[in-house]
Amino acid sequence: MTGAISDAIGNHTAITLFAAERTEEKRVGAVVKAWRAITLRSWNADAVIQGVQDALAIAVELGLLAGAVFLWLNAVIARTVHFWGDVPFSVEALHRSVVFHASLSILWSVAALGVMVGAARVGSREVWSVGGALLGLVVAKLFVVDLAGTGTVARIISFLAVGVLMLLIGYLSPLPPRRRGEAPT
Repeated sequence: MTGAISDAIGNHTAITLFAAERTEEKRVGAVVKAWRAITLRSWNADAVIQGVQDALAIAVELGLLAGAVFLWLNAVIARTVHFWGDVPFSVEALHRSVVFHASLSILWSVAALGVMVGAARVGSREVWSVGGALLGLVVAKLFVVDLAGTGTVARIISFLAVGVLMLLIGYLSPLPPRRRGEAPT
């Protein structure tokens, strides 16, 4: 720190000595202006880079929080089905439970509805796509897992509830428009 201060004092002294000379005044003035411009550009670039890093960190943290909340809600559904549906709390028993799968389909559809409506309100196509992917996962689960044992009331309710939620999603959350300068995908 002391060295930097002494350098600054020495540089200031040298500049004031040369500034008295008319020929050196223009040179030193040009160098100082150029150095000032370079320093300001560097500071601005650092501020932009730091802002982008901060935004990415916040996005990652929010994504992790949303994932943790989603997993917690799935666990709540499992415990609720265990308690109210009288299903043993094990992976095998819950996997065989029609009520558990119907509840998961409805939960995932409600989560997709929330994500897509929120993204449509904010205008974020990326977040809306995450909700669309979750809804696609629900539809795949309906056809692959839930249709495996057709005929129960829980599966019928699951299909009807997911269908109604999909209609709500289509009505409440259209795909947000592209931003200016965004390339079509």
